[in-house]
Amino acid sequence: MIKLFLGNKTNVLLLLPLYLVMYQCLNYFYPFYQLDVPSNLGFWTEYINLDSTSSIICASLVVLMNSFGLNALVNRNKFLERNTYFIALLYIVMMSLFHSAYYLNGVLISQFLLILMIHQFFKLNRPEDGRKTIFNGFFFAGFASTFTPVLMLSAPLLILPVLIMRPFKLREVIVAVLGYATPFIYILSFAYLLNLPIHFGLADHQLAQSENKDFLFVAATMFLFLILGSLAVLAKSQKTTINSNKQFRILFILTLIFVISALYYMLSFQQIDHLSLILIPISIFLIFSFLSNTYGIAATVLFYAVFGYSVIKFFLFLPNQNL
Repeated sequence: MIKLFLGNKTNVLLLLPLYLVMYQCLNYFYPFYQLDVPSNLGFWTEYINLDSTSSIICASLVVLMNSFGLNALVNRNKFLERNTYFIALLYIVMMSLFHSAYYLNGVLISQFLLILMIHQFFKLNRPEDGRKTIFNGFFFAGFASTFTPVLMLSAPLLILPVLIMRPFKLREVIVAVLGYATPFIYILSFAYLLNLPIHFGLADHQLAQSENKDFLFVAATMFLFLILGSLAVLAKSQKTTINSNKQFRILFILTLIFVISALYYMLSFQQIDHLSLILIPISIFLIFSFLSNTYGIAATVLFYAVFGYSVIKFFLFLPNQNL
C-alpha cells in the first residue's frame, strides 16, 4: 500500500474516496463515534445547521479536500525529487482516529482553511509585493479561528512565518492584522443583523466521554509520528535549499501553535479532537521518514499499526459503544 502511493501515478487518488467510504461504513454498522450530536462550528454554530446525513457527507468531502491540499503543498514546493501521493493517504488514515473525520465540526473546517493559509505563506519567498499574499494568508487564519476559537490565543505567533520568509515591514504587519480581523467583522455583522448571540463553541461536552476510549493510543501515536517526522525533517534540512528550510521552520512554528491548542483542550475538556490539527504538519514531515534509511522501517511499522487499529477499533469497543 505504501509503495503504491509513494509512486507518481495520479490514478491512485481514485482509491482515497474508497478509504473514506470504508471508515464511514464501519462507523455506521459498528458505532464508535457519536453521530447524533449537534455540530460545534465555533462562532458559526448558530448560522449553519446540517442534518446527520449531510454532516457525514460533508465531513468526508472536507477530509478528502484536505488530503489533496496537503499533497499539493509537498508536490508544488518540490520537497521531493518527484511527485508523491502518499501524504494524502497518510492524512486520511490518521484522521480516521478522530471524530472530525466522521461528523463535520469546526476543527475539520479549520484544517481546510489553515492549509490554504500555509499555501499563501509558502508564496512569500517571491520578491514582489507580498501584501496581497499576507492579507489572504491571515484572512484564512482568522476564518479558521472563527470555527476553532482557541486558535485566537496563539494568533500573535502567526506573524513569525512572515518574518521567516521576508524582512520586517510595518505595513505588512498592519495588512496581516486587517486580514485576520476581517472574518470576525463578518461574523459580528451577521450576529448584529440577525440579532443572534455569539457562540464561542469552546467544547463539545457531550463528546468528552465517548472520545476517551482510545485517548492513550491516539495521543501516543501522534507523539511518535511527530518525533519521527521532526527527526527526519531535521536531517533533510541539512541537504535542502534555503527556501525549503524556511518552509520547514514555518511548519515547526505551526506545530507548536497546534500542540498548545490541543493541550489546552485535553487538559480543560478531556477532548482529543483538536489534536488532529497537528496532522497538517505531521503529514508533511512524515513523508521524509518513510523515505529515510534511518527512520523508514519504524515509520512503516507504525503506519501499518495505525491503519490496522483504525479498522479493528470498531470491533474492539463494541461492549462499550453506549458509554
